[in-house]
Amino acid sequence: MPFWARISGPPDTAPRAFTVLGSGLFSDISFHWTAEGRLRGDVELATAIPELDAAIVAAVRRADSAGVFPPPGQGEGWDGGRIALRLVRWEPTDTLGVGLIRLVLPILRADSPVEVIRIPPPRYPAAAQEGGIGDAIDLVYVVGANGRMVRGSARMVGGRYRAFAQAAIEAVEKGEYRPARIAGCAVPQQVAQRIQFHIRP
Repeated sequence: MPFWARISGPPDTAPRAFTVLGSGLFSDISFHWTAEGRLRGDVELATAIPELDAAIVAAVRRADSAGVFPPPGQGEGWDGGRIALRLVRWEPTDTLGVGLIRLVLPILRADSPVEVIRIPPPRYPAAAQEGGIGDAIDLVYVVGANGRMVRGSARMVGGRYRAFAQAAIEAVEKGEYRPARIAGCAVPQQVAQRIQFHIRP
């Protein structure tokens, strides 16, 4: 099974409030332009798929060779020519943005999705507790075939404070899960989880 395949639960499972890319595709992409609009240095990204990394780097280098990058403006917001992009699920909207890459991902239907057995209560950040601050952290992460979170796979996709995000990730790392199954075989699946932090009176 390719690591980057998306695995969805049975049709009768509750849909999530947000959708995510397949496991292993998350990455930021960054590179620098010179004042003349030419590529300077390396293109940096790190998905779990070396072939995808190589294809994106080659595309940026081809665009540079064709001279299609205009000289970047050097007014407000100039960051030394640094360009930062992110691989995300994108649907055309009226907001600013453009889709640069189209990927076709296989979707495998799980007979049974991941089930949470136990996630320990997260550590409440002391400074936030003293200040009466709460948060709700939305995470996506991969639950492996062994029923544990794949270390390093967690990403925050919603929430306000980094301290809460770190505490939420620590909690799901310690969690126990019943893995997704296809034809009786345990398989990794990317899941979405919301961790709430409430101040108790």
